[in-house]
Amino acid sequence: LLRKSIDSERHLAMVVIDLLQSFAKEPLELLIPMDHRARKVFSLLEEQPDLSASLHQVATMAGTSRRTMERVFQREMDISFGRWRQQVRMMIALRLLAEGESVTSVALNIGYSTASSFIYAFRQVFGQSPGEFFR
Repeated sequence: LLRKSIDSERHLAMVVIDLLQSFAKEPLELLIPMDHRARKVFSLLEEQPDLSASLHQVATMAGTSRRTMERVFQREMDISFGRWRQQVRMMIALRLLAEGESVTSVALNIGYSTASSFIYAFRQVFGQSPGEFFR
């Protein structure tokens, strides 16, 4: 009886792990940089998530070079600036969608030119459309 209970618990744990892995392709967390220049970039993107400035332009706004900013993001977050910016935008999108904003409004507010391009990016990150995610 004890053996059967352990096997059942192991099976249940494996099912839960499979469900969690299929839920999101990316972790639902946003790493916030420690470097003061990168924090300026974070603040800028938080205030203006639709900002389409290049890494060079954003680095200049933060008072540093593109190459230094690339190194900071690689060292602190272990991902590229572009990937990190997408994570920032997606976390803002989640908040706005949860507050009841429309998909089109959210898409435009975070820098996508169309709702369909936003839905595609959302699906790439979370494995489902915004509508499916919030159901």
